[in-house]
Amino acid sequence: MGLLSLLLWTPALGSALLVLVPAHNIRLIRALSCLVTLTTMALSTWLTIDFNSHSGSLQFNEHLPLNPHLGSSYTLGIDGFSMPMVLLTSILILVALIASWHLTIATKGYYLGFLVTEFGMFGVFLSQNWTLFYIFWEITVIPIYFLIGRWGGQRRQAASLNFVLYALIGSACMLVSLLALSQYDLHSPEAFITTLPEAIHSLPLTAQILVLIGFLVGFGIFIPLFPLHGWLTMAHVEAPSSVSLLLSGLLVNMGAYGLLRILPSLPDATFALQPYLLSLGAFSILYSSLLAWRQHTMIATLAYASFSQMGMVLISMSTLTEAGWSGAIFMMTAQGLIYPSLFLLTGSLFERTQTFSIDQDSALLSPMPRFSLLLILSLFAASGLPGGAAFIATIYVFISCFETWPWLGLVLGMSIIIKANYLLRIISVLFTGSTKAPRQHLVDLRRNELIASGILVSFMLGLGCLPSFWLSLSTASIKLTQTHFAKLSQPIIHLP
Repeated sequence: MGLLSLLLWTPALGSALLVLVPAHNIRLIRALSCLVTLTTMALSTWLTIDFNSHSGSLQFNEHLPLNPHLGSSYTLGIDGFSMPMVLLTSILILVALIASWHLTIATKGYYLGFLVTEFGMFGVFLSQNWTLFYIFWEITVIPIYFLIGRWGGQRRQAASLNFVLYALIGSACMLVSLLALSQYDLHSPEAFITTLPEAIHSLPLTAQILVLIGFLVGFGIFIPLFPLHGWLTMAHVEAPSSVSLLLSGLLVNMGAYGLLRILPSLPDATFALQPYLLSLGAFSILYSSLLAWRQHTMIATLAYASFSQMGMVLISMSTLTEAGWSGAIFMMTAQGLIYPSLFLLTGSLFERTQTFSIDQDSALLSPMPRFSLLLILSLFAASGLPGGAAFIATIYVFISCFETWPWLGLVLGMSIIIKANYLLRIISVLFTGSTKAPRQHLVDLRRNELIASGILVSFMLGLGCLPSFWLSLSTASIKLTQTHFAKLSQPIIHLP
């Protein structure tokens, strides 16, 4: 068994073992789950150390034909696009389990859901076969539906149903696009990532555009893109904080990752739709920023702020430049660290106050100093201030915009000002004034909450101060993709 298969199937094996553990043995359930996630974390770290960042091609390849007549195979590989996402997945799943350490309601099913989710996520990021990719994509959706529907808030049934309906629509659109590609013999299990399909030009431009739109719907629901974001706020409000971590840190990045993979495979359609993708990203940023500004609950504000951040990812990748793709991957990483930290801390505060309303809390610095420090650092990082991971990503996004569509810089500047306004408002309301009587005896973060949030804050500050290592993971693969684009006849569109 190769290293990638070992990484992929470790959470699946852990899930099978967890099924055999008696439901009343909560201590063993927690220990086994954390052992599995620590193992995947160690394997991901080992993979990162052995990964050759100077090569843009697939590494650690594994290929096993399943049905040659249908073109299906078990094909795994990793490159500069998937390596950061694999490492981020292992970090966030471990953090989610640590944050859930004190859960006592149906613990076995809860931890089982996270291990199955990790299995699906790894499968999405490691698959080099469209069929395999789609199967793991669907595997990921199932446990998240149950995690929201079983352990969520009062409206958890509606939130989980809303989420799965959107997911099913996206899956159907993606499946139709995949079937359309297969009709033109474009399905190549061994050349999915870094090699453009040789038969791509046999597919008419109109058909390419329709196929790309199908993928945009499928991936755009999870990113999310306007107007496919209807599931977002309710899911975050009703989901447990650890599940919100999955939604904001992994699910959105899974959608963005899928889009990064499909754009080079449909170059003609990508060039044709480039101005529309840039416009959609700009509108999504302004729309979500204004919605976030109007919210009166912290959880809804953060949900729309996350939506705005992913709009920047869409703009960055749609520029089709080296700086844009570097910025997109780094922004995805920043998103996967900053907003999970914010949602975890918001969930900790809700557990103590039973309200998401910003106006009902004040002067929390005195009763909850550790919580206050971590939340302030996370909010500053989300605002894009120097020292945080989002700052580096934002610079790359600005550079890519000025290379293709300079007017986008104005949109990004306005969104950053609006975002700083509503995030600093949270700081001013929560940590200034006098402590209200019901809040004077709030308990600060427990040890597991402190460890979970501390890991995320440490990584987001570390990447903000020392971004070169993370950027180097993707540089060679991005340059290889840019080389493929440069061989095409159509130039990248530059708008005034």
